[in-house]
Amino acid sequence: MSIVFDNLLILKDKFFEIPAVKTSKIGIEANITPEDYPIVRIVPSIIRRTDSVTRATELLIYFGTPIYEAEDGLEAIYEGLLNLEQAIILALQGNGFLIKYLDTITDEDRIEHYKLFAVRAEMHTKDSCSNSDLSA
Repeated sequence: MSIVFDNLLILKDKFFEIPAVKTSKIGIEANITPEDYPIVRIVPSIIRRTDSVTRATELLIYFGTPIYEAEDGLEAIYEGLLNLEQAIILALQGNGFLIKYLDTITDEDRIEHYKLFAVRAEMHTKDSCSNSDLSA
């Protein structure tokens, strides 16, 4: 298994430990249901080499909740999501690999009737294959 995927599994489990999270998965599936929320979805967006032995993986960590549950209005949704953002950022620490918080996108409404935010983070891992391994 790849080191990148192993680390994604560690993050998935760590996010699932956050009390406000109902489901934590790698990737965003098409059939998310109201029963899945509040969600965290980890999406690796870019993987690039940073030097001869390290690769950086940019992650989009989506999290959100249904808008229709906003009995106290949209302000309550934002308050809950900003609290969840803080918990996600704290969960990025202490996992045995280097990961850096970059920023949070607060308007990632990709799914109708749901309010989504996305934490952007960069994870660094030792590369299991070097450029010399790719030559014929």
